[in-house]
Amino acid sequence: MTHSEPLPPADSTATAQALRAEHERRLHPWSWLFVLLYQLRQYAMPLIVLLLFGRGGGEWWESLGIVFAVVLALGAVLRYWTYRFRIDAGELVIRSGVLQRNVRHIPLARIQNVVLRRNPLHRLFGVADVRLESAVGGKQAEAEMQVLSQADAEALEALVRQSRQSAGDDSAIGAAAPAEAAREVLLQLPLAELLRLGLISNRGVVAVMAAVGVLSQASEGMFVRMVQDFGERVFGYAQGMGLERWQYAAMIVLLLMAVAALMRVLSIAIAVLRFYGFELSQDDGRLSVEAGLLTRLRQHTPLSKVQRWWINESLLHRWFSRRSLSVETAAVAYAEDAHGSGEIVPLAPPRLIDELLSRWRPRLGWPSLPWQRLHPLAWWRMFVQASWIITAAAIPLCVNFGAWGLLVFLAVPWGWLRARRYAAHARWLLTDEWVGWRGGWLNRHWCLVERARVQAVRLQQSPFDRRRGMASLLVDTAGGGSLVPPLRLRYLPEADARRVFDALRRG
Repeated sequence: MTHSEPLPPADSTATAQALRAEHERRLHPWSWLFVLLYQLRQYAMPLIVLLLFGRGGGEWWESLGIVFAVVLALGAVLRYWTYRFRIDAGELVIRSGVLQRNVRHIPLARIQNVVLRRNPLHRLFGVADVRLESAVGGKQAEAEMQVLSQADAEALEALVRQSRQSAGDDSAIGAAAPAEAAREVLLQLPLAELLRLGLISNRGVVAVMAAVGVLSQASEGMFVRMVQDFGERVFGYAQGMGLERWQYAAMIVLLLMAVAALMRVLSIAIAVLRFYGFELSQDDGRLSVEAGLLTRLRQHTPLSKVQRWWINESLLHRWFSRRSLSVETAAVAYAEDAHGSGEIVPLAPPRLIDELLSRWRPRLGWPSLPWQRLHPLAWWRMFVQASWIITAAAIPLCVNFGAWGLLVFLAVPWGWLRARRYAAHARWLLTDEWVGWRGGWLNRHWCLVERARVQAVRLQQSPFDRRRGMASLLVDTAGGGSLVPPLRLRYLPEADARRVFDALRRG
């Protein structure tokens, strides 16, 4: 099986019947190895830092590392021997623990998302990681099974699907079309689209910042020393060449351009690794996404459980005539999964996204929606806020750098322009079934929430807002977390804000 081979379809009927048996089952016999490798990966950086940068100790550090690895291996083996699961009366029953025994009952019909993950090592051993997510949300999944045989993973996936169908849980709120019987492929991303996605996205910058954070935490001052050493080498070489000031400036510009180019190359590489072979399909009222070059992920989301729709269009998106579409459910994957599983359409022409959204939510009326303007002084409110931030930043800069710190006030005209353009483009929406926000200027976004999904609403007013007759609203949905902030309708006329507040509060 090649690295780009998709996961087989979940149609193992015989294995599904075997899982329904009342006797308990273990994980795959190689489960302990994958758990051990996962734990070693988590502790790899501290161990490497101790071995490479630990001063003194000699063989003591090596012995400590060996003891630590042995303890992890024993823990992985114990986890395999004590982890049991079975399907009983429509529930997944998991029993685990050595000293403290835990028993969990998870109704199959309440599982919202099933994620199957297979990297090259998984494919070599014929296994898969399975992650089950329900509407509870939070920072952890309902169950993570490391690892199941490929047959058991597909059978469990099929059982979850059958249980949801038996429970009749595929009727989407606001969706008029019935569930389709046949699987239909809606979108595939060829290599050319992945190259565009890499050029548009900032994943390279995010990866570099994450690496910087790891280096900074691994050893105090190590990253600073690396940067200083690089700077001394580069500028020492330039000084030896006897360059003039304008040549120094040109060299710095070229270095910055080279760094920007490397960031884009890294973004392209990440996009190819993450989204190679991307396929979005619809089957029986649910969306299925499968992607990945080395690590293949397959996951399913019922359309009836989508909490929020998010359309993103940055300046680079517009240059390439593209947009992206993400969704949020109450399951944790869309809030905090490292693979960005909420991006059901990472990149597509606006026309295609319009067609898909109109198909999934025909009663929304996208893209012809009755958007409403903000308060006439909303731009001034934004500008005042930006001015306070600039002033607060200028104080410590002036203390440390004297009059040079006043240069930060050069950002004031940009703050004024951004406030004017943002307020001119921003809109809010309230219909009988939907509430939404359109924001941004250079980087634009649309956020849409069905009113039936609203869990809480809060009205906010600062003293400035009360004096000017405006207010903001925070609209929260189920499963919202630290990485999924509530929908915010900013700087509406106070009368409109209270009308929206009352409408959402009544449900």
